[in-house]
Amino acid sequence: MPERLTPRESAILLALARYKYLTVSQIITLGIATHKPNVTRSMKRLLDASRPLVERNTFWFHPQKGRLEDIYFLTKQGASMLLEYGDLEENEVLVPKG
Repeated sequence: MPERLTPRESAILLALARYKYLTVSQIITLGIATHKPNVTRSMKRLLDASRPLVERNTFWFHPQKGRLEDIYFLTKQGASMLLEYGDLEENEVLVPKG
């Protein structure tokens, strides 16, 4: 887990808890960040921790649509951290099953 979460990283985790799956462009649309490099830098920290708080599904090139965006979601560690340190109830945190 990162030593300390930035306000942007905390906002990303809360948004993932609410919406379950998000892409970088959706995070920007939510107003959490204004530029893609800011979001990807935050996501890299959340993904590269020894116990990652976020995971992603990567899609390959689509012949008609080009490269599709990665989809990010909370891990069990991320969800438990939000429940422990946040003001969220268990039914408010959406985590994919399986």
